[in-house]
Amino acid sequence: KLSHPNVVKVYEVFETSSQILIIMERMYGGSLCSYAMRRDLICESHVANIVSQIVSALKYIHSVGLVHRDVKLENIMLMSRLNPASKSIGIVKLIDFGCSRTLYDGSNAESFVGSGYFAAPEIFLRLGHNNKADMWSVGVVTFVCLSGKFPFRDISGPVGPYVRGLGTKPHVKPTDWIGISKNALDFTRKL
Repeated sequence: KLSHPNVVKVYEVFETSSQILIIMERMYGGSLCSYAMRRDLICESHVANIVSQIVSALKYIHSVGLVHRDVKLENIMLMSRLNPASKSIGIVKLIDFGCSRTLYDGSNAESFVGSGYFAAPEIFLRLGHNNKADMWSVGVVTFVCLSGKFPFRDISGPVGPYVRGLGTKPHVKPTDWIGISKNALDFTRKL
C-alpha cells in the first residue's frame, strides 16, 4: 500500500465479475484538468506548487520501485475547492495507478501505455522506458499549465507529438510565455 501526502489514499478495492470498484479518499477540488479548463492559464506560483507536490509523489513511488506511466492533468486531483482569490493551490494528489508497473534493478518496461500528448516518446516508439517517462509527463503538464497549449501540437505522422526524442523541439511562441519567468521556462525545457 502506498502512503504519501500527494498520493491518493485507497481504502478498499472490491472486484465483481464485471467491475473493479476502488474506494478512495474524496478529492473535493476535482481534477487539475477541470481546474485548468475553468481558467485560461494557471499562475506560475500555483504551477510551481502543483509540480513540486507531484514530483514529491513521484520521488516516493519511484523509491518503492513503481513507475506511474500515466501522469496527466486528469490524474492530478485537487484536495479541496479553491477560492479564485486564493494565494495557494492547496494539496494535490496523484491518482490512477492502472498503468503503473513495478520495475526492478534498472530494468525497462516495454508495454505501450500512457495518454496521448503526455506520454514519453520512448513509450510510443517502443524503445523501453523507466521512471524517466514520468518526468517527461511532468514536463508536459508544466508546459500545458503555464502556456495553455501542448508542446508538440503541430507535429503530424504516425507518432505525432511523441517524437521529441528524435530531435523535434517544443513549439514555443513568445506570446505563449508572456509573464512567465525564465526559470519556469528553463525548468520546463529541461524536463
